[in-house]
Amino acid sequence: MRLLLACLVAIVSVGLVAFGGVSALAGFLDQRAADRVYVVQFKRPGDDCGGARQLHLDVTDGKPLSCRPGSAGVVGGYARNDLPGFADAQNEQVLTLAEGLGGDGLSSAEQRQIQDRVDQILATVPAAERPDRRPGLWGARQAWLGGGLAVAGVVGLVALLLLAIRATKRGR
Repeated sequence: MRLLLACLVAIVSVGLVAFGGVSALAGFLDQRAADRVYVVQFKRPGDDCGGARQLHLDVTDGKPLSCRPGSAGVVGGYARNDLPGFADAQNEQVLTLAEGLGGDGLSSAEQRQIQDRVDQILATVPAAERPDRRPGLWGARQAWLGGGLAVAGVVGLVALLLLAIRATKRGR
């Protein structure tokens, strides 16, 4: 009976480690991608693009860049020329500001000014319309829960190992 119980604990513990580890990794990657949605990428034509859900602006003139499938990080779609959750007028404000500042190239200060404007607009976007604020179990919540499950599985395996060592010392 003890052997059956030990096998059951081992199977459950290994399952917790595997499921928790994968879940934690998926949650971490989801949160990392969501955190980058509203970070404007300043690139040169021909540079690799970050992600298809980000706004990419040409650092030489401030105009939007189009990333094609096959560029690093962009699979199966084109980069956006707008930011999710922003109204058309808000997206147009950002693009107009970038093109206005980018007449002779975008300096670091001008890039910061564009990002600051995006952040100001972002503060007015309702959480329900933001892809980085979805309800439910995803992102950081999923990563923490998955990590907790993995730790619980490791604790179960260590406890089982300690019980096995103790039983061996007793001669059972």
